[in-house]
Amino acid sequence: MRFNVTYTIPSRYMFTDGRVMKILKQEMTNSVWLDPMAGYNSPAQVCNDLDPNTPAQYHEDALLFLKRQPDEYYDGVIFDPPYTPKQSREYYAERIPPKSFYKYLIDCKREIARIIKPGGKYIQFWYTVMGLWGYKTTRVVLICQLAPGRPDIICVVQRKVQTRLK
Repeated sequence: MRFNVTYTIPSRYMFTDGRVMKILKQEMTNSVWLDPMAGYNSPAQVCNDLDPNTPAQYHEDALLFLKRQPDEYYDGVIFDPPYTPKQSREYYAERIPPKSFYKYLIDCKREIARIIKPGGKYIQFWYTVMGLWGYKTTRVVLICQLAPGRPDIICVVQRKVQTRLK
């Protein structure tokens, strides 16, 4: 497993940062990628975001969108969810109930684990190294944001090492 630290100026949109895009360019080597909470500038080919003002192809609830995806179809998934219930309220106008915020994200991760092909990758940008069950962590990057009061971001890269039990 590789561990790196990088420093960046904070941006509201993760995928406008050159250091983040460098990580993604290194890791996104296969062809069909999905981003269920894409926001702006996601490099995934299939993008969904609840906000209809984003350039995503789909504008659905992320969990419902993920549930409609076929088993073991994608080469990889990028997951960059809101970090807190407060951030979720700011970006998604309380469409994710605060009391069930973390359960909602865990349910999304469960669906993501289902739709990635064996050998495929999961790339998560969040505040924790807890990735997906049944996946091997291959890289962790601590992205230190150079601004007071801005939390660091942890990028976790995992590879699917097993298929679902039937």
